[in-house]
Amino acid sequence: MPTDPPAEDTGPVGSFLRSRSGGSVETVRTYSRRLGHYTKWHGGPGIDRESYDGYMAHIRKKGRRQNGIALDSMVLHLFAAHLKVDTDGWQRPRQKDVPVQWIRDNEYAALREALAASRRDGPARVFLLDFLRGTGLRLGEFQALRWRDIDMEAGIVLVRSGKGGKMRSVPIPYDGPPAMCRALEAVQEAFWRAYPKNTLAEARLIQTRVSKWEHGWDIQNFLRAGGKRAGLSALQIHPHVLRHSFAADLTLRGVPQAVIQRLLGHASPATTARYQQIAPTDIVDALRKASDG
Repeated sequence: MPTDPPAEDTGPVGSFLRSRSGGSVETVRTYSRRLGHYTKWHGGPGIDRESYDGYMAHIRKKGRRQNGIALDSMVLHLFAAHLKVDTDGWQRPRQKDVPVQWIRDNEYAALREALAASRRDGPARVFLLDFLRGTGLRLGEFQALRWRDIDMEAGIVLVRSGKGGKMRSVPIPYDGPPAMCRALEAVQEAFWRAYPKNTLAEARLIQTRVSKWEHGWDIQNFLRAGGKRAGLSALQIHPHVLRHSFAADLTLRGVPQAVIQRLLGHASPATTARYQQIAPTDIVDALRKASDG
């Protein structure tokens, strides 16, 4: 897989993609990259039915997967709407439902060991793994996080830059699920490595960013490489898998879907309902009640 940084939202992408992406930096970059491929193929920023159909045929011939084709189609529809081009009658491929990918405990332990072996910044990489796994934050949310946003005494993370510009609080209590406890311990240790003379209470006064990595692709690259070293080549190890793992763990522990939705910052319950694939707790509960009768 390529390790080059994603294209920025320049040229024909502009502010309209930012407005359609829910404010997510990573989503903007994805849309920008997709649209950039199209404009390079087309030789310019215009679009009509003929060029749309031609590009769809081009990426199918290239072997693009169904969900990738559906995403390209959505981005081009957004672009056409921005240019006030009528898209009535344009075929729009549908995404296929795919199983939620998440990391089991033994896989997580192997990945953690592989990241810890980094001579350059092993502890920082392990911190990122533990924190994302125990909070469910999106990569862009983590990169925007500042020390002032983490109350390490109360165990609460304030996400100021959630998708759609929405703020939310993510508790990571001492007596919560193990992954949350580990996230709290990890962020405390990371803080003391960076500020050994400060108290946890003083973290609320520090404006610097928590993440030491400026670019998201740096994180994606070392997670991918760590996954290979850990023998997890069959899995796609990336930051969002840790978010899925956070939700999967809570689902398996019987946490109500409405609570998981709030923790993840999902706008729609349907998005959170995907994790019922992993453990259909509502069905299991109904069957248990039926057996009691």
